[in-house]
Amino acid sequence: MLFQLPPNLKCDAALLEAFLAKLPEDMRCAFEFRNESWLNDEIYRLLEKHGVALCLAESDRLEIPRVITAGFVYSRLRKADYSAAEREEIAERVRGVVADGRDAYVFFKHEDTPAGALYAEQLLKALR
Repeated sequence: MLFQLPPNLKCDAALLEAFLAKLPEDMRCAFEFRNESWLNDEIYRLLEKHGVALCLAESDRLEIPRVITAGFVYSRLRKADYSAAEREEIAERVRGVVADGRDAYVFFKHEDTPAGALYAEQLLKALR
């Protein structure tokens, strides 16, 4: 389950910790922070403590550091376009995640054009 916080919500570690404590332990969850104030070691440690993934989101406006906080990785690749070299780099990152024994959930931007679906298909082929 992805929890996507609004860009105007600034970091509140106590609020996040109270929420994380209420999540079912058997449900995989990821948090997408869209305000840079959340991107700090205290928040990463809270996510790790609860086995919750930091959503590794990319966009043309904000890029989240590649910090792995859970036994799986959740990526949202939101740029309008990815070159062949960028797509190969994504495939290499996914191979590394899987080699470390983690599952990878990778989502490409899909609202405006079919490019995201085509990128996903290419990624699946590259990983076979």
